[in-house]
Amino acid sequence: MHNLWLPIGVCDDIDRITKTFVWGCLYNHWVNWNIITQHRNRGGLGMSTMKEMNVSILGKQVWSFLHDPKKLWVELLANK
Repeated sequence: MHNLWLPIGVCDDIDRITKTFVWGCLYNHWVNWNIITQHRNRGGLGMSTMKEMNVSILGKQVWSFLHDPKKLWVELLANK
């Protein structure tokens, strides 16, 4: 997940597993998934979807690549 863009289907499968864990089953749930994924300041639980997590982790890698040229993996990738 740190180096690859996950396909939407994989992200949806992981979200489905997360929903099952949070709700206990897929049929009877008391809170909507949109409310669960809202930020805590807005009344949600602050959970992120897998697509959002993937984008943020890849963005962190790009930031590190652009602003930390002394890291070993950045030097290896830049030389390659």
